[in-house]
Amino acid sequence: MQASFIRRWSIVFCLALPLAPVSLSVAEEGTPSVLSRVQTVSDPELGELLRVALEQSVSIPEQLKIARTVTESYAQIKLLDRQIEQIQQRIKSTTGPAELRHELLLATAELESKRVVQLATLREAMGIVPEHAFGRRPQWRLKTWLELDAINGTVHILEHLQPFSDSDNCKSVGLKSQTEALDYISKQLAQPEALPIRIDIHRTADAIAFSEDLENAVIALVRKTGREMQAEVHRDEAVREGPWEFVLRLDPGRPEVEVAVLDHENKVRESAQIDPNGLDSLLVRMLVKPGRLPAQLSISYPGSMRQQADQIATTAQGVVKGLGVAQFVQVTLRAWESDPKTRYLGRWRSVGRSGVMEIEIRPGQTAIVSRIRISDSGEVETKQGDSARWSASARRITIRQSQNTYEGYINSEGNLILGIGNEPVTFQKVE
Repeated sequence: MQASFIRRWSIVFCLALPLAPVSLSVAEEGTPSVLSRVQTVSDPELGELLRVALEQSVSIPEQLKIARTVTESYAQIKLLDRQIEQIQQRIKSTTGPAELRHELLLATAELESKRVVQLATLREAMGIVPEHAFGRRPQWRLKTWLELDAINGTVHILEHLQPFSDSDNCKSVGLKSQTEALDYISKQLAQPEALPIRIDIHRTADAIAFSEDLENAVIALVRKTGREMQAEVHRDEAVREGPWEFVLRLDPGRPEVEVAVLDHENKVRESAQIDPNGLDSLLVRMLVKPGRLPAQLSISYPGSMRQQADQIATTAQGVVKGLGVAQFVQVTLRAWESDPKTRYLGRWRSVGRSGVMEIEIRPGQTAIVSRIRISDSGEVETKQGDSARWSASARRITIRQSQNTYEGYINSEGNLILGIGNEPVTFQKVE
């Protein structure tokens, strides 16, 4: 074994000998001074490696250490490249015994192994995680981004629209069986202009096993088509326990329709006020997002506005049917009468919010708005509140405090929904 190792490295040494005269001729032509070579990197490739690596360092000692590691690894990699190239040329031209060819192949394998190690050292020094099979890449590098929502044996396919961002601007491809979904993905994988591709999988509580089967099938399809380096597959670990609710609220004297989107935990995720003529496009935008199905679309209206409510229901049903998701969206009408103002009275505390607010609504149109802090031990520390005024009509309350005006309503779950800043905030009654 030792003799074989010595022989292989003797071959490598012999192959490297022809390089010596070249180095000598360069020296004879005039070698730059040592100082200039220390101060300047004339090799563009090495210079680019150093630039990328040093951008991540913060101190001079760290920069010097990184520069040394990068330079050493670079020199070793270039040397190994040259040695491997020479041995491969020797393999192609050799007419010697089979044993010699075998030794040359083993020498190549050892050099390639050393090169892999040097590349790993260089990546570590530069802080680079290389592209790899099913690896994550920045959104701006994607060409296709699909969302697969697994719901009760059915896949709702959404396709993100470019430019990609976190705003979930999507179009619905429709509801598909698993076979149909895989056929659709297969067509995307077959198009070079659609790659690289990202596929995210979401699931409801009753589709956990189905989502796992779907994920395995998608990964197997990617491997079968040889697209592992151009595809990434992610499964959302969150599991939706219940339907989302889209509340469309009509109020007397208000021409706009108020739309609020509540997740399965009854937290408001979106809200808007819109002219009824633009309601269809708003519903499409709100429904065509990952994880929004199944959904309950409730039209809340006073008894005096039944005709308008029926028109809104017709619009909503048309949107749901057009998207092809009618089996997972239920449209209902809810009539109501004016709430007695006593429903608003009491203390309300915001839900799931750091630096949360507490509002105490008192008789006589007086309210106290406080900011509270929850300590690490869970104790609630309430700061001195500021006085405010409130008024209510039908199912809407308005709270005015200095320069701030908060408007909202009590939802079907008995929570107070107030618009604070640019976001709706959910408040629960404090007993």
